[in-house]
Amino acid sequence: MTKKRSTTYSLNGIDWSIFVFCSLGALFMFYLYYRDLNSFTVKANEQAVAKIYFKRNTAQRKISGNDIWEKLNRESPVYDGDKIRTAKDSEVYAVFNDTGAKIQLRENSLIQIFNNKNEKSVDFINGELFLSKVSANDDTVVKVGTKEISSAQKTDMLILLPKQGQDGKPASEATIEVLSGEVEVSDITASGNAKEKSTTTVKSGEMLVVKVDEDDSQTSAFVPKPKPVRKPAPEPVSIQKDESGVWENSYVIVKRNDWGRTDERGVSCNYEYLFLLEQIFGKNKFIPKGSVIEFEISGVPDKDVPVHAFRIFSEDGKDSVDFSWRKLCGVGFKAGVPFNDKIRVVLKDTVKNTDKWWCGFSYDNNYCDERLKIDDFKITGKIISLNASEVITKVKPGYKNSFSFDRLKINRTYWNKTDSAFEYYIPPYILGYTKTLPAGTKLKVTFSGKSDIPLEWASIQLVNMNDNASWQTNCVLDEGIVDSQNIPGSHFSYTKTFTLKGALKNTDNAQVKLVFDNNNKPESCVLSDVKFEFEVIK
Repeated sequence: MTKKRSTTYSLNGIDWSIFVFCSLGALFMFYLYYRDLNSFTVKANEQAVAKIYFKRNTAQRKISGNDIWEKLNRESPVYDGDKIRTAKDSEVYAVFNDTGAKIQLRENSLIQIFNNKNEKSVDFINGELFLSKVSANDDTVVKVGTKEISSAQKTDMLILLPKQGQDGKPASEATIEVLSGEVEVSDITASGNAKEKSTTTVKSGEMLVVKVDEDDSQTSAFVPKPKPVRKPAPEPVSIQKDESGVWENSYVIVKRNDWGRTDERGVSCNYEYLFLLEQIFGKNKFIPKGSVIEFEISGVPDKDVPVHAFRIFSEDGKDSVDFSWRKLCGVGFKAGVPFNDKIRVVLKDTVKNTDKWWCGFSYDNNYCDERLKIDDFKITGKIISLNASEVITKVKPGYKNSFSFDRLKINRTYWNKTDSAFEYYIPPYILGYTKTLPAGTKLKVTFSGKSDIPLEWASIQLVNMNDNASWQTNCVLDEGIVDSQNIPGSHFSYTKTFTLKGALKNTDNAQVKLVFDNNNKPESCVLSDVKFEFEVIK
């Protein structure tokens, strides 16, 4: 009888060691690869030539001499020789540091930027590129294949060079449309210099189709088209008072946004979720400066985020409201707890077109250093007024209101690397919506509750939100309310009447805040059974 030979093999100690070593090595290499894909480089010894000021979805850059494509974020620096590309349904905007010229790169596009003593150019490789030159002294040129586009005046131009075929090569023809100003299109010699002759001028409102893969002997390929083929965009429609809209989604993700720099607080990133204003009010709407907009926001978050900011801003990153940090419902996001919050904002700039103005939640890693998911997200917007001055009213003497919460952990806030304290943002509606308090108003405030630390000092602050003025100018009240040290865990109650040194112009655009601390400088504290009472005396 033939015995069957056993083929079972067991690993000995050396084999297991080799297996574990190789597995760890593979994991480490994967980690390095992932880190490369999701990193960005800041060159300490090189001056950035431009800065990213807006990004949507996937945009990457490749530094000269490096084969790794890095992700781009808002505030990312751009250096001489960098390549920048966008993916499908993505776009990225950048501004040059020396001239203020702006470029907008649409989806599936690729450029390379050169800005040094020998060359100032944008090499357009494929896709869709918009360039706005804001100075007649800007000598930056755009190179497209064998053609060079230059301008001696302020100019806005749009260049299209799509990919075609299965191999994804750029098309042989580029379309140049001049939206304002005037450009000259020339052939480039083998040495890279534009010829003195064979130049075509394209004026505002004109379009030119050029062959971009022709050699120098075939310079007659210019095909001028005096009128643009694209239809002019319709004029935005003025929004009406009481007009409203709703946008909802099964969930949204508030993602990390690395700035590529560190601010005075030591913060280098924030977390943002952005959506277009058109998703609430519809496309092509015009909302005038001074309008009062009310937003009602609801959802179920998966993490605690104590403080957030709500923003409205244009495509160039300019804020249209003087946004302030706030706590949703007075306590911030609480994991697994549904929230429903109402806020009002006053536009400090006109929303020229809802198609290009953005809304967003943001918070920085002082408050939470994790991404946030909000299920059953819903936001309702309503135009309360097209002129805040028509609806704002004075808070009358005898007005009373209160706000309370059961328990809240508060982390220390660092205003810079040396100064810090605890801050609690009292919902400004405690003074009513769209209200004003004149200078000299007497305001009685009561602050009661329990604290797990001694409150050695605490002050009540009322601040107008105005980016164009200093904090000292905006602050109309900053006075202490604590007159004796409490015992940790025991109930306290402090009451004081204040006189406003300036006018609180509009509660929709204001901060109402408690700032407190003790000399031990703990990193966190817990307030419980807290109640704030505000009463206008006269």
